[in-house]
Amino acid sequence: MKKSDQYREVYSTDRGAICSQCSQPTNACKCSEMKSQVIKGSGDVKIRLERKGRGGKTVTTISGLAMTRGQLTSLLSELKRLIGGGGTEKDGILELQGDHCELLVRELLRRGIKARHLISLSLFFLLSLFMSLNVSATPTDAEGWLLLGSNIALDSKDRYKLYLETQPRVGDDFQRLATLQLRSAINYAFAPQWSFALGHAWTPIFYDADYHRIYRDENRVWQGLSFTHIASGITLQQRIRQEQRFIEHASAVSHRSRYQLRGSVPISANGDFGITAFDEFMVHLNSVDRGPVSGYDRNRVFIGPFWENSETRYEFGYLGEHMKRFGDNERWINAIMLSIVSSL
Repeated sequence: MKKSDQYREVYSTDRGAICSQCSQPTNACKCSEMKSQVIKGSGDVKIRLERKGRGGKTVTTISGLAMTRGQLTSLLSELKRLIGGGGTEKDGILELQGDHCELLVRELLRRGIKARHLISLSLFFLLSLFMSLNVSATPTDAEGWLLLGSNIALDSKDRYKLYLETQPRVGDDFQRLATLQLRSAINYAFAPQWSFALGHAWTPIFYDADYHRIYRDENRVWQGLSFTHIASGITLQQRIRQEQRFIEHASAVSHRSRYQLRGSVPISANGDFGITAFDEFMVHLNSVDRGPVSGYDRNRVFIGPFWENSETRYEFGYLGEHMKRFGDNERWINAIMLSIVSSL
């Protein structure tokens, strides 16, 4: 070992204090500046909620940020102000006190920082297909669905909205109109993530199970409850809808329950483009003469890209539906669906 390696100069009467790393006077040392320029993360950003090993306290961690130490420190300060709580940075991982996962996902997305979870959404869609039963021997139909909707704000805080929807569906292998659905509803957002809807729908059908031309009128009164939240970068919406169906020639009112789980994953940096998928399960609660029979009604799945701006959301993709629309006669629908919903 060289003598110079055993004894490192730390002070000089000529130069003052000496940096032990670069052997330069501390007033000319750039070690800390160079250290702050080192990129800490891989860019694969993950937000986690942790409790284990933290004395029972809840901590939200952000890892994988491709930032220098200086950038991490600046971001940490801004996020602490956002949540109104404390936090620290350890080895490139930001730790913020409390459960703030959903808030932080939205804030990072606003800054163009995202974590992709396409695998999670794919698994969700495959599970939906599995839930739709084995329909390999079931008669099929090719259809085209078009949904045009508008959300109209009724107050300055957007708590009350009027929803209007027109939805023609072309079936019999795209040859003729199968059904038309006209919906209207009043939505009330009674909490940041919750909303309640009360609505009406007119939904006549135009052919039967054998594709014979008919006209059967139906009116529905319905109530809905929705809950929207963000988990692991996926915007999830759960919706429960209860319908009272007034079907022409049926002996009584038919009651049907519907549950939908929808997930949307942004792909673009600003979150305006991504992938969405949903599964919706429907069941009849009672049997009526010349109408639906109690039990399973249908299961509907959808997957496709979405694009949205400040006023309109567009969705286009594949929709599959296993159904017992005509009594016990099962049918599998393969549909192409375009949805355009505007906010006014």
